[in-house]
Amino acid sequence: MKLLPPLTLLEFIKCYLIFIFLFFFDATISQAQESTLILSNKCAKGISSFTKVSGIDRRLTKKTFGFVQTGIFNENSPVNFKGDFIEGLCNFFQSKEVGLTPENEISIILYDLSLSEKAEEMWDVGSLKLTMRIFKKYEENKYEELYAIDSVYRMKSSTDLTKKLLKSVSEHLCEVAVELKKVDNLHTRNGTSY
Repeated sequence: MKLLPPLTLLEFIKCYLIFIFLFFFDATISQAQESTLILSNKCAKGISSFTKVSGIDRRLTKKTFGFVQTGIFNENSPVNFKGDFIEGLCNFFQSKEVGLTPENEISIILYDLSLSEKAEEMWDVGSLKLTMRIFKKYEENKYEELYAIDSVYRMKSSTDLTKKLLKSVSEHLCEVAVELKKVDNLHTRNGTSY
């Protein structure tokens, strides 16, 4: 086995400068990445029995969905959504077999859907706040509240949490879709209409 000769001072400095350059180049590329929320409702396929779903966005800040940390220095990066978020949200609750079922209509009022992420000691800590109410239509212009959710989901990881946090939005919306179907099957009218 042949040993490599030790580095000279000049070679060591070159290697060190290359390392520093690559470190900051990587940090710059990471900072430039956009944090985009992507909804995937594959898990909700076949769950819902609602033939028509409409939504109202009542969030205070409609431009972003909170923030996550990006890059080596964990800089806060706003979370954006490309397209119509309410349309994407409604797709979680819309039946894919519209022609085969009788009319079953709901309206969703979204009050809050926001992400936050921060570093604490050796952990990345993230949270998702989800607040919405869902109303079922029984007669023309008459709805009854079917379901409401006001929850904060927390998670932490010793590795990068950003992708997991962004993916959790779709996962929790799927959980709501499953729960909503159960509630709809058991729901009896209480007479209070909106």
